[in-house]
Amino acid sequence: LEGLECNILSIIPKMESSRMFYCNLSIKNFYADGFNNEVIEQHPFGWQQDCTVLKYLDKTAPLEGGMDAGNMLSMVFAQRKEKTLRVMKELYTLPPNTVRELADQFLAYFGPHRRKVLRLYYDRAMNNYKRVNSDMATQIKHCIEVDGEGKRTGWVVQLMSLGQGNIGSNLEYRFFMELLAGHLDARIFRILIDQYNCPMLKSEMEVTGTVVKTSPD
Repeated sequence: LEGLECNILSIIPKMESSRMFYCNLSIKNFYADGFNNEVIEQHPFGWQQDCTVLKYLDKTAPLEGGMDAGNMLSMVFAQRKEKTLRVMKELYTLPPNTVRELADQFLAYFGPHRRKVLRLYYDRAMNNYKRVNSDMATQIKHCIEVDGEGKRTGWVVQLMSLGQGNIGSNLEYRFFMELLAGHLDARIFRILIDQYNCPMLKSEMEVTGTVVKTSPD
């Protein structure tokens, strides 16, 4: 049956929940009404969309962002309102494009955002080479605050992960198990992800598996 679904019907096989890293991920963690259709209808077909299409974006409040720096440079953007954290947009770039191209995407998309403050969280490894200003966190901060022509953009990027300790995979696994199940709604927040504006994030979370390591006797 799995071969029939994959090879004949082109249905992507779904990973068993027991093998998923984000094992409690379900449809309740996503939302599908993130577009402001009234804004879209005011523009011609093929218009390059910007943040004005995001239904739940508060343009007068700071943005929170997360960045991953690997072969693919990617960023996701969210805002928290009361007990709900909405992940509303993702941006990414692939080689040979660099952090400059990723920053240019951000500046174009969030150009209409009025409160130009980005609180950026990232993997602790991105702090490497900070003393010589070659770490990825410093680079993305500079490229967002100063455009390709050397002009100030008005954005202020606050690096939120400076000095933070490492979060082990076991702790991350257990935290997301509780968070995605809704057990932390009252104490912290619940997370909602725009399934259409964040397709890569959704796909990655759905296929990320666990790696079980056993110590020798």
